[in-house]
Amino acid sequence: MKEKEQTRADEDTALVQACKKGNVDAFETLVRKYQKRMLNIAYRMIGNYEDACELVQDAFVSAHRCF
Repeated sequence: MKEKEQTRADEDTALVQACKKGNVDAFETLVRKYQKRMLNIAYRMIGNYEDACELVQDAFVSAHRCF
């Protein structure tokens, strides 16, 4: 199980590195990979779907600006 987790972490690291180099496809891959999970967490914390969507979108926009 730990090997699988390490592989995922390595894949994420490679995607982040690609994002830093301006690779838009890598960023889209990260968004697709984590969007649903982040939305579920935000919704459980906030209790409002629209606000949770906005929060997640803001988080991804902020992350994109950092790249």
